[in-house]
Amino acid sequence: MSDLVYYHQEYPTYDYREEVKKKYWNGFESCTDREKVFRLLRGIIWAHYWRARTALEENPQFAKKVLKSIFGKDYCSGLQLSIDKYIVNWIHAMQYLVPPAVSEILAEEYGYVPVANKFLDIGHTVYHPLQNSERDACR
Repeated sequence: MSDLVYYHQEYPTYDYREEVKKKYWNGFESCTDREKVFRLLRGIIWAHYWRARTALEENPQFAKKVLKSIFGKDYCSGLQLSIDKYIVNWIHAMQYLVPPAVSEILAEEYGYVPVANKFLDIGHTVYHPLQNSERDACR
């Protein structure tokens, strides 16, 4: 497995995504190099991204709502969830896992400023159609 995992052409399998997350989380927790921290975190997010994207593609009507919430007036039919748009939502939803120094790196050096999305709650990595109170009742 290499850092080029982001450019995989086919949809990655569940097992492969889990392998990536395990590898990158293990490295992330002990890493102090700023550039490597970004690469590790991006690998973790990449694995979550494919799960979120696949879930949206399985529900086109809901996907349209999510994509409209992300792209706003720039939304048009046929858009897909991009990893860059997902990263800013993920960083917001998983903010408790991302050290403040890493958040600063992501914002200052890469332009990834956390953005809330009403369909992606704190602690979640997949967009969900229920409102927060309805979702909590289902747990």
